[in-house]
Amino acid sequence: MENGTYHIHDDMYVVWDMVMFEQWFLIEGILLAIGGWCFLKGARSRKIWLAVCIFGTLVGVVTAMLGVRFA
Repeated sequence: MENGTYHIHDDMYVVWDMVMFEQWFLIEGILLAIGGWCFLKGARSRKIWLAVCIFGTLVGVVTAMLGVRFA
């Protein structure tokens, strides 16, 4: 994780990533949650599936907003 000030001209790729790609990850997370909800029969399994999907989506959005780079 980098620490420092944010300069729009130097870090435009972060803005581009958030505007263009992060919404698709959110949509994927929602579709994955709906898909699992439809195919799982037990109430407990559905709740666990939904919680894991929500957690994964939130982690992805938060790390993107913080500008964390894993590569």
